[in-house]
Amino acid sequence: MFEDCIKCGICLQECFLQKLGINSFVSLPASDDPDGLWICCNCWICQEHCPVTLPLMNIKWQLQRNQQPPAFFERVLENIKACGHCIAIDEEEINDFREDIGLDAITLPESSIIQKLHI
Repeated sequence: MFEDCIKCGICLQECFLQKLGINSFVSLPASDDPDGLWICCNCWICQEHCPVTLPLMNIKWQLQRNQQPPAFFERVLENIKACGHCIAIDEEEINDFREDIGLDAITLPESSIIQKLHI
């Protein structure tokens, strides 16, 4: 699937997650980290900057369809169902943080509302 890749590294340079030091989907040709396939913020920047116009997002989706997601994805889905976020968020913790940086407190939606949206 990466046969036409010229290994210029532009996708790696432009990837937001790579800039944070996180091996993402675009590191796959050079990495054997199977979880990298599932690490992507779906911003399409890699595809937009590819000089040979590889359909990177389509490649990612094809590869994902043929592999089992890593175990941590189950937790992510459960968190989304419970609180609407991929990371479990405690309202008191987030409001303590918001207060520290001068922001008003927020009220998170009830999990029952989020579960109805999920269905």
